[in-house]
Amino acid sequence: MRRLLFAFYLSILVFFSCSKTKDNHVSIRVHNNSPAYFTTIVLKEKSFTEIKPFTTSSYQIFNQVSDLPYVQLINVSNDTIYAGNLYYDAPVSFLSQGKYTLEIFEDTTAFSGYNCQYIKDE
Repeated sequence: MRRLLFAFYLSILVFFSCSKTKDNHVSIRVHNNSPAYFTTIVLKEKSFTEIKPFTTSSYQIFNQVSDLPYVQLINVSNDTIYAGNLYYDAPVSFLSQGKYTLEIFEDTTAFSGYNCQYIKDE
């Protein structure tokens, strides 16, 4: 009986100590919805390369991404252009787990002439 009781307590201990952590990975691809050719698009710590006009890249996996899009665009002249929301404090909200397309588009109201937005993929 003692062995059975010990096994029961041990299984309860193992059950509660092995909790799963929430997976916050997001998959993001880039869609260049502009006539510009970008040699590199940098999002957080990863790069998307050779993004031709009106094309879409493959997905890359990120651990945690702010829900305010911000990218560096590098064109064929090796100029760096910034698009999206520039934030000075650490972001407080992040994209939920899933697949997203980061759309790059021309925006005459933006200082750089480009802007971006996340679109949740189905």
